[in-house]
Amino acid sequence: PRLLERLRTRHPRIELEIAEGTAASLQRRLHSGSVDLAVLTAPIRFDELLFSVLLEERYVLVVPADNPLASHEQVTIAEAATLPMLVPPVHVGFRDELEAIANVRGARLSVIAEIDGLNVIAALALRGYAPAILPASAVETIARQAATVAIEIVDVPPRQIGLARHRNHLLSAAARAVATELSSLTSHEDLRWLPAGVTTVHSRTLAQREPQALLQT
Repeated sequence: PRLLERLRTRHPRIELEIAEGTAASLQRRLHSGSVDLAVLTAPIRFDELLFSVLLEERYVLVVPADNPLASHEQVTIAEAATLPMLVPPVHVGFRDELEAIANVRGARLSVIAEIDGLNVIAALALRGYAPAILPASAVETIARQAATVAIEIVDVPPRQIGLARHRNHLLSAAARAVATELSSLTSHEDLRWLPAGVTTVHSRTLAQREPQALLQT
């Protein structure tokens, strides 16, 4: 919403088309040239894509309020992995993230059900049907969900969320304006609009990328 407000005020002639998709599908669309820019999560799987990190987001464990871990303020990934939980199917990007996180700590996820769709997993977990590991932004309404508790997972690095484009595709003036406004939104001093668990990392970039090319005019 804030991006749309800025564009309407500062660039009223821009007609913005927004599409939703998984990180993998958005990377494929950038690679093929069917979209100009994408806000997505690392890792980047195509060398032709430039990626500038804008935000970092922690992972949380959502459990029913009567779960033994519900009284904990923090848990490790190994502790979280002991619970049978809802996860995406194998080879879905977020499932790959979770498996990699657990493997680094010598843990293995315990799965009660595989569900295709992070929104569905979040909805079920927030209603207390079963535990799930979720991005912090997915549980912004946790305070209003009396049946569940969100617990910070302390020993894993946060997800990196950033702006990506194809290094060989020339951006239009409109696309450059959108990129500039997105960068500005995440570097503003007042970031109270961000969901809990999401922090800005303006100007930080992934190694061996060229994010400075992203906002060239």
